[in-house]
Amino acid sequence: MLAWLRAGLLGGRMGRDVLWNMMSVLALSVLGLGLNIIIGRVYGAATLGVFNQAFAAYILLSQFCVGGLHFSVLKHGSHALTRADVDGMMSSAVALVCCFSGLVAVASYFLRGALGAILRSPDVATAFGYAAFGLFFFSLNKVLFALLNASRHMRAYAAFQALRYVMMLAVLLGLVALRQPGTMTPLLLSGAELGLSLFLVPYSLFLFRPVSPRRWGTWLRVHLQFGGQAFFSGVLTEINTRVDVLLLGFFANDAMVGVYSIAALVAEGLYQIPVVLRTNLNPLLAQHYNEGNMEALRELVRRGVRTSFWVVGGFLALAAVAYPLLSGVLMGGGDFMASWPVFCILAAGMAAVGGYLPFMMLLVQAGKPGHHTLLMAGTALSNVVLNVALIPLLGIYGSALATSVAFVLGAVWLRMLSWRVLRFRM
Repeated sequence: MLAWLRAGLLGGRMGRDVLWNMMSVLALSVLGLGLNIIIGRVYGAATLGVFNQAFAAYILLSQFCVGGLHFSVLKHGSHALTRADVDGMMSSAVALVCCFSGLVAVASYFLRGALGAILRSPDVATAFGYAAFGLFFFSLNKVLFALLNASRHMRAYAAFQALRYVMMLAVLLGLVALRQPGTMTPLLLSGAELGLSLFLVPYSLFLFRPVSPRRWGTWLRVHLQFGGQAFFSGVLTEINTRVDVLLLGFFANDAMVGVYSIAALVAEGLYQIPVVLRTNLNPLLAQHYNEGNMEALRELVRRGVRTSFWVVGGFLALAAVAYPLLSGVLMGGGDFMASWPVFCILAAGMAAVGGYLPFMMLLVQAGKPGHHTLLMAGTALSNVVLNVALIPLLGIYGSALATSVAFVLGAVWLRMLSWRVLRFRM
């Protein structure tokens, strides 16, 4: 199927880049699932729920740390810039993200008790304390990953993404071997990001040279303006992907969140397939649109939608069939078997819009971050409203249904906005 993907979407460099990132996604999906299986088997469903609530808050707060700067680097780095421009662009972006993330990381640590109070779980507050300092390194890495993406260093991008999960697994195994309490499991987030920075920073210095503020030119203003417009879209994107876990944490207990998290994790792993396509397509979308080559843009989107529908739908169907084996053998059955219907509901929503998922960043790549924010606001708001309405009635199944419907609504609004804003029909 991967060979068919390469032939069906794009050949040459794009095909190779997609295949490298598909292999990376396979590795991180297996490793990510392994992390949750280990936590669930060793510490139980309640601790797994605590970990995923802390992880959801960590991912959401990371958007405040990065401030949309990764969108700016990806957008502007995809252009043909001089080396001096790249140096100024990246030096200013790194300086800004270090300031933002340092402040948010410290504030998050001291406000961890409020998080536990909102989710009515003291264990979540304790657990999040071990993840808070990782926000600084996660945000720095996010900006550096955007540079790799914009520069189309996709093999390095794939390798570093996989390395992140290898390090997470190593930290978790260390915690288990040392018999540390389950509330320490979020330490794997901080430890992995710190370790990843030790490899990612030196590699990135081959792509840009840090320069003094005198040589930043107008990049500070450009980043603040573009990143500010795109910031809320990043926050809303993470709300949209984590709201189900956070609202379940509010309405239900930690054990139910743990059961739901297994299904959500498998769905999220499969969601990385269109994300791989999106990551590789984003620089080309920006390039075609900036050059005014709408015919090439239409052809790229047409082939991408068709390919993604088949690939995403095929993997989701296989996963739905294999899921009971996963839950029964790897997770030991029991309460976790209740997560199979949850996964089937989530998979149905993803399959219905699988062709459009690689193009959810189209508006950003076309230089319309404000309209992308509008798209994500509509999707996130519908997800929140539906979760609040359906969780009290249907529990974890209501949350899955709400998230599935939000997937569909997001694709509908993407089509509408791409036509109204770009006069581009998907």
